[in-house]
Amino acid sequence: MVVGAVVTALLATGLFSVLFTAPTAAAGTIQFTTSADESVLQGGEVGYKLTASNPSAPGAEPQYNLSFRDVLPAGVTYVSGSVSPDSFGEPVIYTDDLTGRQILVWQNVADLAIDQTVDLRFRAAVAGTGPAARPVGDTLVNEAGAYSNEDPRLMPRFESSGPTAGQAILTSYSAGATNQASTAVTALEVRKSEPSPEAELLRGVHDHSTVYTLTVTNNGIDPTNGVTAVDYLPASLEFLGCGTTDASAAVEYPGAPRLDASTPDVPSCRTPASVTTVDSDLPAGYPAGVYTRVEWALGNLAPGQSITIEYRAGIPMRANEMPADPATFVSTANLDNNTGDPTREGTSEASIVNRARAEGRFQGTTCPARRTCSSRRARPTPSRSKTWRCRRSPIAARSPTSRSSATRSACAPASTPPPPTSC
Repeated sequence: MVVGAVVTALLATGLFSVLFTAPTAAAGTIQFTTSADESVLQGGEVGYKLTASNPSAPGAEPQYNLSFRDVLPAGVTYVSGSVSPDSFGEPVIYTDDLTGRQILVWQNVADLAIDQTVDLRFRAAVAGTGPAARPVGDTLVNEAGAYSNEDPRLMPRFESSGPTAGQAILTSYSAGATNQASTAVTALEVRKSEPSPEAELLRGVHDHSTVYTLTVTNNGIDPTNGVTAVDYLPASLEFLGCGTTDASAAVEYPGAPRLDASTPDVPSCRTPASVTTVDSDLPAGYPAGVYTRVEWALGNLAPGQSITIEYRAGIPMRANEMPADPATFVSTANLDNNTGDPTREGTSEASIVNRARAEGRFQGTTCPARRTCSSRRARPTPSRSKTWRCRRSPIAARSPTSRSSATRSACAPASTPPPPTSC
């Protein structure tokens, strides 16, 4: 299960983000961050972004011959042709002899003027089967760096062979910085979209409603059973369901039409299993407040199967509040509890964050929660390495972005070293 989010602004630009950015770590005069998709389906592809900048500061100098180095997690391999921009070309690929990790090097891709930023994006494939497979519940840690010179005649260089192949040569650059980013391997993925230009949705449930689309996708390796999708609409967003319905006792304001007359139908709409108004027992990380909680029962998903959910929503004149009797209140297309704060913009532009999640019983092998199951071998003495093997045990898997009940695999020391990614 993965948490998906759409940010819809009221007359403002909204942001839709799936990237996690680790804290900046910099040396010399350049700053560097690496970011990655927050989660990736088992056996899927993960996106990475490397960003180097030369901020204006006392003593800042132009930087030349910028080069990038990226050490992919074990069991993750570069996808050929995925580099953006294309002008940066394909990387030189080295392989760590002990861990099998790929080391990608882009040499002399750009210069960095003061206050300039350079981005490099690429994708990598995560092994879903075989000895290098990274299972559900695992964490992929990507390590990267950027290197440059103040002298345009000098280029950062990297070791070309031996146990240090792909490492930056310390004496070959005058500025450098490194960073890490993590990605969770998941069984389910939720993607959410809304078609308003620039994610700007006008206020008004009668004239300016929109259709949200959720796509729940199972991994391509193993089934996930009993899948449910849950969407939490914040108080300033009215759930209109499949359209052409109205549970309100009265119109929104004098002269307003009823919702069943003004709300277009959604032909491919899937009927929810439940729609309730809640302000407690929210998922971890959700801001306190009133939400319309909508749940769909999706059943069993085969490997690679996707299910699409569509529904209509709009911004009412006033925000929802908790009804007097939540147990009997009909929360679909009901404006009777729209007695909260006005939804109009103030001096600053407002935004609405709409969150969705999915969960189910994953049928494959998973890693224990809160543990990265990958072998770590110390250099230069292989005998100091620690390796792990997975064993199946009937424990429910839990993680910050995945609450799937599953057969979980526990990690135990292996009597004989398995391949680099053992869990």
